[in-house]
Parts: sequence; structure tokens; C-alpha cells
Amino acid sequence: MGDTLNNGEYARSLSDNDSELDKKKRKNRRRRGRQPRFRPYPTLSPDEDVDTVEAVADRSDRRRSDRHANGKPMAPFNTTQFLLEDLAARTEEGAQDDLNKLPNRQRSISVGNEQISVHSYSDQGSSSGESDTDKGLDQDFETEYLSVKRERMDNMTKSELQEELLERDRDTETLHDECEKMHSENRHLKELLAANGIAYEEAQLSPAAQNVAAV
Repeated sequence: MGDTLNNGEYARSLSDNDSELDKKKRKNRRRRGRQPRFRPYPTLSPDEDVDTVEAVADRSDRRRSDRHANGKPMAPFNTTQFLLEDLAARTEEGAQDDLNKLPNRQRSISVGNEQISVHSYSDQGSSSGESDTDKGLDQDFETEYLSVKRERMDNMTKSELQEELLERDRDTETLHDECEKMHSENRHLKELLAANGIAYEEAQLSPAAQNVAAV
């Protein structure tokens, strides 16, 4: 009985010592004296809001100066924003209306009761990563297409041939107008680059200009 009590007291003393050691190991994390407590933007007064924005801008300037002084690479500034602004302005002025006026038809030839689309195959054949099998299929299609086209024209009447020629003339005029529009756009962009001090050759090599063109 006495041994049991002694063992219980010994166990309690060990647990008390462990708890005291845990308390000693724990450290209360104290807030730095110089760092103010964070407050979200909605709770700031107008003056405090302005001070916060200026502090963030000053900190960014200091970091940028430090990186520049240490020779670290800097992110390039957005020097092509004027291209996007010009595009948006011309779009608002009616450039989109001009695009909507262009005919958006898909060329097809009729063989019996079937329709063969020309653009769908030509678009697939123009991909840069096509394999040899795809090239062979494209060549077979072109050969078959020309054969069907000759047969179709042989069976056409004189009036149908005249209508076909008139339609081709209209297509040629449409393509000519599109080319003129692209040339005018190209000249306008060159003038815009020159007005902002960017050489045309430099813009061709600039990744930022390539991103603008992709957009």
C-alpha cells in the first residue's frame, strides 16, 4: 500500500516537472514595437489611405532602386500600351462595323447531293506541325478536288460558266479590298510606332510588340 502511494506521488511529481519545463520552453510571441497593427482599407480615413498608397509606392521605388543598383534584372515597362489604346479608340469609331460588312461565306462545291468544303481542308493543311501522312492526304485531296472541279466545269452550260466567272471576279475584288485595308492598317501602325520613338525593326524584335500583335 505504501509502495503504491509512493509511486503515485513520484508520477505526479514527474508530470509537474514536465509541465514546468513546457512552460519554460514556450515563448510568448510579441509584436514588434515599430510595426503598426494592420488595419483593412475600409477602416482607414482618407488621409490614412493616401499615406498608405504613398508608402507602398515609396517602398516599390526603393526595391526597384536596390535591384537596379545590385545589377538584378528589371521587369520591362509596358511601352506598347498606346497601341492598345489606339486599337480601342478605332474600334469604338466604327472599325467593327467595317469588319461586319465583309462577306463571311464558306466556299463549297456541289457534287451530286454532297457539299465539299474547301476552307476546312485548306485550314487543316496549313498547320505547321503536319506529318508526312497529313501531307499525303492533302495532296490526294487537291488532286481529287481538281479532277471534280474540271468535271463540274465540263458539265456546266455557258450561262453557268459566265455566272461562275462573275462570282470569281467578286471574290477577287473582295480580297483586293481586304489587302488594301491590311496595308493601310500596317502603315498606320508604323506611323504610330514612329510617333512614340520606336523603330519598326526594333518593334519586330520586341516580345512586348509580339504580344500586342497576338492580342
